[in-house]
Amino acid sequence: MDRPIVVMTSPDERLGREISGLLSESCELRITTHAGYAQHLLQSEPVQLLVIDNGDSAAEVHSIRRLAEVAATLPQPPKVLLFSSSANIDPANSLPESLDVHFVEGPRDGQSFAEQIQAIVASEEDAERAPEPMLHRETDGKAGAAFGEMVFEGTGRRFETRSPELKQMLEDLMIAGGHDVTILLIGETGSGKTFLSNLVHEASPRRNEPFVHVACGALPRDIIESELFGHVKGAFTSAHADKDGKFVAARRGTILLDEIDVLGPEQQVKLLRVIETGEFEPVGSNRTMRS
Repeated sequence: MDRPIVVMTSPDERLGREISGLLSESCELRITTHAGYAQHLLQSEPVQLLVIDNGDSAAEVHSIRRLAEVAATLPQPPKVLLFSSSANIDPANSLPESLDVHFVEGPRDGQSFAEQIQAIVASEEDAERAPEPMLHRETDGKAGAAFGEMVFEGTGRRFETRSPELKQMLEDLMIAGGHDVTILLIGETGSGKTFLSNLVHEASPRRNEPFVHVACGALPRDIIESELFGHVKGAFTSAHADKDGKFVAARRGTILLDEIDVLGPEQQVKLLRVIETGEFEPVGSNRTMRS
C-alpha cells in the first residue's frame, strides 16, 4: 500500500526538518514554508493530512484560512492538524465547518507533533484513496486522437500533450530529476518556473527531503548572505545567536533560488562557488561548510 501523503506548512524550518526525519519511513511528507505552495500541493495530488503550523505569529492567519478553504473544496478533503503555540486561530470560528480539524496548542515539540501526525494518518490507512489527478488533459471528442503521454515517476502526475516541444521539456526534466545536478530554468514571470522546480524535486530521489524556496528579490540586500549561508553569533549587531542559512535548511533536498539576477556581483560570486563546489562560510565565520 502506498504511504499516506502529508502536506505541512510551517515557518519553522528546524521543526520541519525534525518531523521529516521522524516520519520519513511512514509518510510521504511534503514540507514547505509557503502556504501558497502548500495550496498547489493540495490541488495536485490526493492528500490524507494537511498540517498547518501557525508558529508564534498571527501574521499568516489570512493565508492559513485561505489554505483551509481550498482544502474544504477538494473532492476528498484531507484531515487538518492545526498547531498554534499562541492560539492565534480559533478553529471553531475561523476554519470551514466541513473540515475534520485537530487543534493543538502548546510548546513546540517535534517528537509529540510527529506522534500526532502518525496517529491521524494511521487511522486513514484503510480508507479508499482519491484517484490520481490528470494534469494538462486535452479532449476534443475525436476517437483515437494521438497524444504524447508522460508519467512523472514517483509523483503520480500524468501529462498529455500534442506538443513535441513540451514533451521534450518534460522528458528533460524527468531525466534531470534522477540526477544530482544544478538546473537553470529561464522564463518570463508567470511561465511556471516554480511549478517545474517542484515537479523535478518530487520526481527525484530527494523527494522526502525539504524543498526550500528562496525568493531572492524579496530579501533586503544587507541580509541576503545571512539568509543564504547563515551567520554566527556576533557577526553583526542583531546577530544574537548562530543561525543556519537556507543551504543548511535544504539538507540533502532541493533549494530553489528565485530571481538570482537581483543579487549583486559579490553575492553572485559566492553563490557560484556554492553551486560549483558546495562550499560556503556563514557570515562572520571562517569555518567552511558543505551543502
